[in-house]
Amino acid sequence: MKKLVSVLLAVMMLLCTVAAVAEGVPGVWYLNTISASGAAMNPGDLGMEMSFDLKEDGTGAATVMGESADCSWAEADGKVTVTIGDSVQEFTVDGDTLVMEEEGTSLIFTHEPPAAAFVPAEKVSTDDITAFNGTWTMCKMGFGGMYIDLATADPAELKDMFGEDMTMVIDNGNVTMMGNDDGAYELKDGELTKTVSVGDETMTYGIQLLADGMARCELMGIELFFVK
Repeated sequence: MKKLVSVLLAVMMLLCTVAAVAEGVPGVWYLNTISASGAAMNPGDLGMEMSFDLKEDGTGAATVMGESADCSWAEADGKVTVTIGDSVQEFTVDGDTLVMEEEGTSLIFTHEPPAAAFVPAEKVSTDDITAFNGTWTMCKMGFGGMYIDLATADPAELKDMFGEDMTMVIDNGNVTMMGNDDGAYELKDGELTKTVSVGDETMTYGIQLLADGMARCELMGIELFFVK
């Protein structure tokens, strides 16, 4: 009798474990955060979109950048394995998240969609050069339509990239960029501009005021965003 009771208790515990797994894993999982080099980034800001719709029967669908494909999944030992064709991805169950590690980068999935992607505000043209005056602090950077919120970045990484000073100081067209005297800009077409010659090439830098109160500085295809 004691042996039978022990077996029944073991079976009940196993069933409870399976029920807990089945209740927690099925559902729609969205790529919510990308963690790399100490920074937590919104995938939308990087032009990325990914989700998994995992069904209770072990089937599902994976959607990447708007393209969907059937998948299957299984759970064991705190890991969830998702198979899409010949591709197998392993996730670690961490509370209410699924985490996939990929070459030092963590892709964190939750049942909540990520925040809306950053979209730069419209340029505000002005004929008042003093409207640019003040000390501005860099808050975001972008390249090729991808943006990084510097508030989430590792301070050590930022220091290596930009140095100690991440400000832009403007005084009637005279610009000090990150502690370096950048000289005088002129007000043209509602923004501050400066043209420089590098070898045989001529490049124009621009500083714009945006409708959300930010300032944007464009340097060789890189966008730097500042707030006062």
